[in-house]
Amino acid sequence: CEASSNIECITNTSVYELNPGSFTITPNPVVDKSVIKSTFKSGSLTTLNVLDLSGKLLSTQNFEGGEEIILDNKFFKGGLYFIELRNNSDNEILYGKVVILN
Repeated sequence: CEASSNIECITNTSVYELNPGSFTITPNPVVDKSVIKSTFKSGSLTTLNVLDLSGKLLSTQNFEGGEEIILDNKFFKGGLYFIELRNNSDNEILYGKVVILN
């Protein structure tokens, strides 16, 4: 962005800056299994997507808001992954990061 530009520029260096989130992942880093809890209202259709660092979709899981989701590390290699929670009922999307240890 340049000073003479009429375009507003926003620079973010992490997913957390974009959305401090309404879900928790504990424990994080994941050694065996982790529990993801969202604050989406009970009964709302929610989708959990796990993406690698390149943005490739690795896993999709559907559940109802208010439920706990178990993230099992046996399906992933060790590393950093992005979590995307989509509340399909309210069109809300939350982002986070999780570290898998193997």
